[in-house]
Amino acid sequence: MNAASRWHKALGWRGSLASAPPNWRISTIACGEPEPGPATASRASTASPASALWISAKVALDRGDLATAAERARAAVAVHRGGDVTSTLTGIHLMAGILDAAGRHREAATLLGGCDAICDQIGFFPERMDPADAPRVVAGLRERLSGPEFAEAYAAGRGLGLADVIEKIGASEPVRR
Repeated sequence: MNAASRWHKALGWRGSLASAPPNWRISTIACGEPEPGPATASRASTASPASALWISAKVALDRGDLATAAERARAAVAVHRGGDVTSTLTGIHLMAGILDAAGRHREAATLLGGCDAICDQIGFFPERMDPADAPRVVAGLRERLSGPEFAEAYAAGRGLGLADVIEKIGASEPVRR
């Protein structure tokens, strides 16, 4: 069994690599061969630890494991302390999607507003970097919240600085479903 097959088996995929969901196929490239425990998500052979955590969080979200997805997205956001703001922003955007999946739509819209405000300042946009999933987060939130609810929560987020958004992610309650 090759590394890709072992990785997908560890993730719970039983089919062939070719038939695996796209995020799962990408995770093989980002994370390489799995090791037991939480370190699996942070092991990267061809990508930064933040990218490996981000992909691993997306896989967990695809599987419906919101607690693991949130843990790994928070870890990707924490990489900011090393100066990687783009990984922080993709992690924030992903965390908004995780909170939305957990039914915490207003919190998700607030994070999205904060992320977008910072992205506007630096010219980096998670929706362009992740055109498969990121636009669905925004569209889903707009569907689940009324126009005024979304606008209020989003505007509240746009008023936050990066440190405030990171603090909100770290201080938010555990994600369960």
